[in-house]
Amino acid sequence: DIGVTGVQTCALPICLVPVQVSGLTGIISIRAGDNHSMALKNDNTVFEWGYNGNGQLGIGTLIDTCLPIKVPNLVNVTAIAAGGNHSLALLNSGLVIAWGSNSQGQLGDGTTKNDSLPALVQLLSNVIAISAGGDHSLALKNDSTVWMWGFNMNPPSIHNNPTINTAINGFGLLMPVKVNGLSGITKISCGQNHDLAYKYDGTFWGWGEGFLGQLGDGMYSNVIDPLRVVCPCGSTITPTVSAGPDITICPNANVVIHATGNGLAPFTFQWSLGNFVTRSDTSSPS
Repeated sequence: DIGVTGVQTCALPICLVPVQVSGLTGIISIRAGDNHSMALKNDNTVFEWGYNGNGQLGIGTLIDTCLPIKVPNLVNVTAIAAGGNHSLALLNSGLVIAWGSNSQGQLGDGTTKNDSLPALVQLLSNVIAISAGGDHSLALKNDSTVWMWGFNMNPPSIHNNPTINTAINGFGLLMPVKVNGLSGITKISCGQNHDLAYKYDGTFWGWGEGFLGQLGDGMYSNVIDPLRVVCPCGSTITPTVSAGPDITICPNANVVIHATGNGLAPFTFQWSLGNFVTRSDTSSPS
């Protein structure tokens, strides 16, 4: 057990029933990474627990912990996000703080060096929302534009951004870069290697890895620039959208969950008023 359950001991590598996380009260938001967990308290401080091999707990060491521990010197936090092995925090000033694994530049500090203490994401301000993927990060600014950094499978030339080459290391963007072709965005969500954005007009858009159909564009291929997700006929999508590792889920106004992506993933389903239906891979929401 690497402590992701937040209890001091667990007889099995996993806990088969829900257990209360020890020592936490006043929690207003929670997030889970691959093997670590985060909690935001109502005093705007952050607690973490679990695996810490990349410094994703933000406590200045690489020691795992099975109990929640306060991230030091981190205050005025309004939102949190947990990536595969990195963590993000949004401050009330609109700045973003990151720590943990930085193998693909997902900390946005211009390097690929892991950091076990919270540090400022460079070249980013006026942020109102954050999300974290497997090895990349996403931010929504108050001008409704979307910015990303970290793992990026696409060659830099396709972004038509003359400054992006200075931010490339292998497949990683070491600094935040504006996502082309998006405006009027109000919500964002990261999957493992794909991203989603919800627009004020009720449409939502996907880009990145799509070989399992997780982009909902009717195809099974990767996408360089954001494409509109094709929703079922007559559906009115509510302003909530979530991206799992290889799946996209969005509810419509009639409380129907539409899913697209890897049919082998545990959360690939269509759910409507309690009906649970397993499905094969699909490249369009159903």
